[in-house]
Amino acid sequence: AHGGMGVVFEAKQISLGRRVALKVVRSSRFASEAELRRFRVEAESIARLDHSGIVAVHEVGESDGEHFYSMAFVDGGSLADIEAPLAASRAAEIMRSVAEAVHYAHTRNIVHRDLKPANVLLTAAGEPKVSDFGLARDTSSESDLTLPGSIVGTPGFMPPEQAKGRTEDVGPHADVYGLGAVLYFLLTGRPPFVGGSVVDTLHLVIHEPPTDPSRLRPD
Repeated sequence: AHGGMGVVFEAKQISLGRRVALKVVRSSRFASEAELRRFRVEAESIARLDHSGIVAVHEVGESDGEHFYSMAFVDGGSLADIEAPLAASRAAEIMRSVAEAVHYAHTRNIVHRDLKPANVLLTAAGEPKVSDFGLARDTSSESDLTLPGSIVGTPGFMPPEQAKGRTEDVGPHADVYGLGAVLYFLLTGRPPFVGGSVVDTLHLVIHEPPTDPSRLRPD
């Protein structure tokens, strides 16, 4: 799988004989210092989070110039793969678990900033686990690796302040919005906003309310 600047492989940890998800920086040798710093922040952010609803990090390191970290392997796909809309009770059950995990991250000063169906993985038993902290922000630190005015995240699931590039305003409340956007997807089968292009979608996020979910499902 491919992320913004990383690639995730299924691998095997020989010492313990277990499957892991191994994330490496694309072309580490040619990555900028800022890209490597962002990758380290991502790894360190997740490594600080010890919660059953968040994909666990096993190891962070570097080998032959390649930066990597290994995570628990989650083999049930993601919320993006399910056949939505779901029954309201099942959607609520999933989102309760996801919200508890995100709240825990907030108590550790970590804001995800890119909550969307593809970033909520599912175990074989259907239990959700939050993943991909590639845009995470440490609210206890004054530094932010995202430049002011930059638009980062996934347009259809981001809050208006994030769509405007107001990175200084993107705090825990942005994740609360993201939780609502993922719930909207589970209940309707579509993101809150869908435009003909990225620019169109951002315009809708900033200027329009989402379609009432009751208009998209009769119950």
